[in-house]
Amino acid sequence: MAAVGVETRAPRGGPTDLVTPLSSVMDPSRIPSFAQTFPRSPALDELVEAFARGDYATVRSRAPEVERSSDDPEVRQAARTLVERTHPDPLAVALLAIAAMLLFVLAGWAVLHGKAP
Repeated sequence: MAAVGVETRAPRGGPTDLVTPLSSVMDPSRIPSFAQTFPRSPALDELVEAFARGDYATVRSRAPEVERSSDDPEVRQAARTLVERTHPDPLAVALLAIAAMLLFVLAGWAVLHGKAP
């Protein structure tokens, strides 16, 4: 039986004695779909909550510590996955760079070849 204000959660569907305060339990609908299979760990749960809030700086700064301090390889992999998910999409970066170059080329052409009204 859990104490008042305490909830017992099971990792990956199995029973456990891990007890987490209700104040740190996140609304299940806010947990990213890729993180729903992550193992339960208080430090990892904090990272998932920060990710869901959009606090990617916290995720990037605390994930290496969680990765180093954990003995569980699944927790370490989950921390790496969270950090990888905060990186910008390479295709989006490439398209943005192409759009910026196109803007500069067209602006330069307009300045050099444009006629006064």
